[in-house]
Amino acid sequence: DPKCFATTSAKPWCLAGPDDFELAVDHVANKFPGVPICGVGLSTGGGQLRGYLNKFGEKSKIAAGVIVDAAPTWREALESLDRRLPLITKALVLACRDSFLISGDGPPAPDAGGEEAGKLPAGETEVTALPGGLVSFVCDEMAPKNGFPRTPAGVLDYFAHVQPPTSARCAVPCLELMTFDDQLIEAGQVEVLQEYHKLSPNVITAATKQGTHVVRWDGLRPRCWVSRVSSEFLESALEAVRAEGAQAQESEK
Repeated sequence: DPKCFATTSAKPWCLAGPDDFELAVDHVANKFPGVPICGVGLSTGGGQLRGYLNKFGEKSKIAAGVIVDAAPTWREALESLDRRLPLITKALVLACRDSFLISGDGPPAPDAGGEEAGKLPAGETEVTALPGGLVSFVCDEMAPKNGFPRTPAGVLDYFAHVQPPTSARCAVPCLELMTFDDQLIEAGQVEVLQEYHKLSPNVITAATKQGTHVVRWDGLRPRCWVSRVSSEFLESALEAVRAEGAQAQESEK
């Protein structure tokens, strides 16, 4: 309930979310020193996890990660959603708006996720904002709250600021899951994600034909396929990390 926070001036949240993400990871790392940390990011959270892993590279405090259905570009994804699924985007806007009503204004974060972040495709000079859609919400509320002017150029600057990096600088085991039946991400963007394993030897991509956004059911008595696959991958990744650590200790003797 926004009334519960009426006296606060919380910093507005951002699509890239580096400050919040790093704060959470640092808190867990300080709370449990020496314990490997795994990250699982769904949709927007997946884009933020990808940003973190690529920003910090070998210095990442996350030992292994799973990214589920995180679009490669925010602007294209939101414009596509507004055009194809206007009722869903209006519902998402309503869900987002309350958090902005209680937050204060803040400057943009200096770094949204590494060297490749902050770059829009060449030739992009405008955005398509449909009334009541997600892009309009970014133009009218999200970008201004994060310190960008409420102008076409300001909105483009914001989308460039939050543009997720690719997987090129990922230095820890990472599994990228995507589906061609995703209702929120178009097939062309899924094809882009499918190629991310070519950019880093630490990244595995797995594209399925069935399922929907962040949901995959498996078996006659449906179970969550994403949970099972993520668990298997992270367990194997941590075993490999432990084995490398033991081998390094042995070689130092």
